[in-house]
Amino acid sequence: MANVKITALTEITPAAADVLPVVDTSENVTRKTTVANIPRNATNGTAAAPAHSFAGDSDTGIYRAGANQLGFSTGGTQKVELRPIGNVLIGGTLPSAPAISLNNNGSTAFGTGRLSISSGGKITQNVSAGSTGSLINLQNDGTTVFQVLPSGFTKIGGGNIDLNNDGSATFVSTITPKKLVVSTNSDTDGQVAAQFHGANGSSGRGLEIKLGNSGSVSNGLVTLDAKQSSLGALAFATRGTERMRLSGASLFFGGTGASSSTIVLAGTNGQATFSGPVSIGGTDADHTIDEYEEGDTTVDLTVGGSAAGLTGTNAQGTYTRIGDVVMVQINLSISSASVSGKTGNLVITGLPFPAENNTRSNYFVSVCTISNWATEYRNGSKTIVATGGAGSSNLVLLSGSRNHEPLDESAFNFGAGNCKISTTYTYRIA
Repeated sequence: MANVKITALTEITPAAADVLPVVDTSENVTRKTTVANIPRNATNGTAAAPAHSFAGDSDTGIYRAGANQLGFSTGGTQKVELRPIGNVLIGGTLPSAPAISLNNNGSTAFGTGRLSISSGGKITQNVSAGSTGSLINLQNDGTTVFQVLPSGFTKIGGGNIDLNNDGSATFVSTITPKKLVVSTNSDTDGQVAAQFHGANGSSGRGLEIKLGNSGSVSNGLVTLDAKQSSLGALAFATRGTERMRLSGASLFFGGTGASSSTIVLAGTNGQATFSGPVSIGGTDADHTIDEYEEGDTTVDLTVGGSAAGLTGTNAQGTYTRIGDVVMVQINLSISSASVSGKTGNLVITGLPFPAENNTRSNYFVSVCTISNWATEYRNGSKTIVATGGAGSSNLVLLSGSRNHEPLDESAFNFGAGNCKISTTYTYRIA
């Protein structure tokens, strides 16, 4: 072979089996090797001096990081490692704590305390015990808009909405006006806009909020429907104490039923019940009704202190009390036998409450209507009046002529039957 300069040789792309001359320095002789042997017998190298680097950048390249492992370095620092099982580790402290791990099962891990995305698309937390801070923190222009904390809490909008690990949700809006908007996919009358219920769903206990009827005067209103098979009551509470309850057609204030409530509004019969005083036009004593009561009272007639013993339809007494004013209606039918042999002043007994014990109680009086009494009373020459007394539950019958005087048995006349007397007496009580 003639002498030819190497630079004058024909250029080819060498095959693995092509040979090259090499100098064996151990024996100082020229030998051959194949092109395939050149990279195979390279040194392991390090991150700072990779076995395969570049002429102008000797600390950037590829090296053998360990058995069946490749390391990639830039600027003399390892940045990527290819592990024996096929995992690719990127950044962080390699291989013990990579920032990102691309695993051979298709999952991706983003370091300790960060985010793991499995091959099925599942996002799970990867945090050690006692860790603090956010597992997931999404930001918009540096402002946190979504957080998942190690305790299981989820914060949305910088804490405006908290989804708590006990299943509750907290709305702490800093937006004005503050509001919670719940929308439906329909504007149909009666459409359920929101529903809150237990494990049994809408057929069990719960609360429904429905749209109002657009075709009626209630347009714009909503319907609250308490769904509970055993009771169906809607209760309202403040500071943990129930204040009002709507049960059936009745509304209870201060209790859970008719017996325990201070105010009861019964829709079935239109009745209102108050366990305490009622103030109208003011809260002072002059504008307050302390009591309202209606009932029957047992009345009778005494002659000289001896009772006639009238009962049934012969002795009827009813009363109405409003505050400290009592109006009582009395009807007596007196037979001859009931007063036979009795003499003395005539007194009606059995007022439902004693009169207040002061001087003005002596001046309450009522006119009586009569039937079958003595002639002077029947023809109107004289009248019969009833008057009370301080602290008394009795009415004294007086002859209502120019000079009032107590009425006695001489006023009776049974010629036409029983002597009947009626009066409506109004008085004050203590």
